[in-house]
Amino acid sequence: MAAEAGADIVQLEKLPHQSVREVAQKVKNINKATVIAAAGGINDANAEPYAAAGADVLVSSWMYFGKPADYTVSIRRSRKK
Repeated sequence: MAAEAGADIVQLEKLPHQSVREVAQKVKNINKATVIAAAGGINDANAEPYAAAGADVLVSSWMYFGKPADYTVSIRRSRKK
């Protein structure tokens, strides 16, 4: 219904990527310009299947919950020649 009404974006929340594929195909058959946004439970382990299923945009917050990285900074005097 959203695609038929001319929606710019359709966000699919917490669907398995197989369902995203089905919905994306139906929406694109109605309106190729409608953007499909997949959201809910998407992370580094399953992003590829969602993208391959036809999601134009992946909505996720998993990257904010990763382990912190430890960086070291060294400051040295430069040698002039």
